[in-house]
Amino acid sequence: MKEFMKKVALLLICMPSSMMVALLTSSLIYIYQDYANYSESVVTMILTIPNLTVMIGLLLAPVLVKKIPIKHLILAGLGIFIVASVVPAWCENFYLLLFFRALSGVGCGLILPLQGTFLATYPEKERATLMGLSATVGCIVAATVVAISGMIAAINWRYVFFLYLINVIALVLAALFIPKHLDMQEPDQAEHHTVQAANAPKLGDYGNVLFLYYFLLVGSYLFISVLSAELAPYLENVKMGGSTESGLLMSVSMMGSVVAGLILEKYTSILKGMAMPVVFIGSAISFALLWLAPNIMVVGVAVFLVGVFASLVAVVVNYELSRELPIELFTAAAAGTNFFIFVLQFLAPMVCLALLGMVPGESFRLVFMIYTIIQAVMLAFALVLPKLLLKRK
Repeated sequence: MKEFMKKVALLLICMPSSMMVALLTSSLIYIYQDYANYSESVVTMILTIPNLTVMIGLLLAPVLVKKIPIKHLILAGLGIFIVASVVPAWCENFYLLLFFRALSGVGCGLILPLQGTFLATYPEKERATLMGLSATVGCIVAATVVAISGMIAAINWRYVFFLYLINVIALVLAALFIPKHLDMQEPDQAEHHTVQAANAPKLGDYGNVLFLYYFLLVGSYLFISVLSAELAPYLENVKMGGSTESGLLMSVSMMGSVVAGLILEKYTSILKGMAMPVVFIGSAISFALLWLAPNIMVVGVAVFLVGVFASLVAVVVNYELSRELPIELFTAAAAGTNFFIFVLQFLAPMVCLALLGMVPGESFRLVFMIYTIIQAVMLAFALVLPKLLLKRK
């Protein structure tokens, strides 16, 4: 029973990363109104700045874990995240609100690598199952609270911050059931990863592989992740709804992410070298639907597809990197993937708003027409990629 509860606790501590940004998407149109004296790109930072500051936590965690027991660091990360996420409910000052949102990203960043470290102590098959369940649990919980957030935002957007208190459940379970130190269940791993420094491969040796896959990641995620911030403004722009509809549609998007987690193994095994091109095909279809959507039902289909392919792209990139790189280089490469994801989530709304200001009538439909074309161009690169890698070999 204790081992079962430990696994539950490890699965639930993924919640901060799932809801850190998504929970406030439905509130954005109301935040714009309350802080109308600031530009929309600046106000959008309330939503996106945790995606930038999470990198501070990611960098600090490997250093702090050498001096602080891993359980204490997880509890500290959860505590920082909960406090920094709830306090903004009372923050009238824009910059104070922005500060606490930034601090919540640091707390989340402390948790992310530590959860992975714990999960890595399990045998390979069980580890894969737990990692898949972690993504699924995070999406389901986040989808539920995001659906509620849209209705709450219509009453008062500041009340939405209280939904972050659901993470107290993870904090209590972590305090009760997560051990103070790691319990290595595969002690022979250290020998497996030992490499002579003189003969060790270097990331620079695989520069073309890294460049191509990170280029494809940027070409996809910089655009497909935009709806997490701009869905409510899009619905208002095309006169199909507001915060309530946005909250419900974000839940649909998160259910798409759940589906992505469930089909991942089949997706990569069946498509093999076509896994990345299909991501761009799916992204292009999603944006084409948003561009031409005649009603909110079609928007719902598009948002579901965005949820599927936004979740698949990062995992597929890591999967392909794991095939092309030696195991001792994969950890650094995967860290690079996470870095790009958080930075791209931060930049995506800014790119969208910049384009919105350039197109006639500030039409989201025209912006998504441009995005459709970009994804089609990226599809061409994705089709060339396997040939480039084959040349390398």
